[in-house]
Amino acid sequence: MMPIAKRAFAVLFFLLLTAPAAIAQQIASAPASASAPDPTARPYYLAATLTGAFRTDPLPIGVLAGGRSSVVGLAADCVGNITPERPDATIDLEDVHGPVNFYVAAGTDTALVVHTPAGQWLCTDDSEAGGVNPVMTLTSPGNGPYAIWVASVEAPDRPVPAVLVISELPPVW
Repeated sequence: MMPIAKRAFAVLFFLLLTAPAAIAQQIASAPASASAPDPTARPYYLAATLTGAFRTDPLPIGVLAGGRSSVVGLAADCVGNITPERPDATIDLEDVHGPVNFYVAAGTDTALVVHTPAGQWLCTDDSEAGGVNPVMTLTSPGNGPYAIWVASVEAPDRPVPAVLVISELPPVW
């Protein structure tokens, strides 16, 4: 390998190792506040537009769930903590004619917090088939942006590695 290529590889490797730590530090240092989540902010992990018959289905998104702000009282069934300043993902649905599933796979208890294009807050916690992993099925989703947060239920003071999945197919556990 050429010296420049070695340095580029070392920098890339360093960034891959330190980026999750930097994000975890950002979550851990977020001020505890009662402020409402901001669904219009640029998401931490992914902003995507999905049209009917998704090309990538399921769409997995790696996230660090949690934060220092409780979502209890935001809407019915809201539990856990998030970082309210920015959603984990924003998915803009266009011309989707069937159900859409949002679900999370994690090694600890998580919940979903979703802001719909109509301005409604939706929350869900555990699911029957997924145990402590939440599933939210939108049977007739409207067009527009869905801001999604993955809340940490059991570990409010530390980030939880999780995978948020968007799919027109039912969850596969």
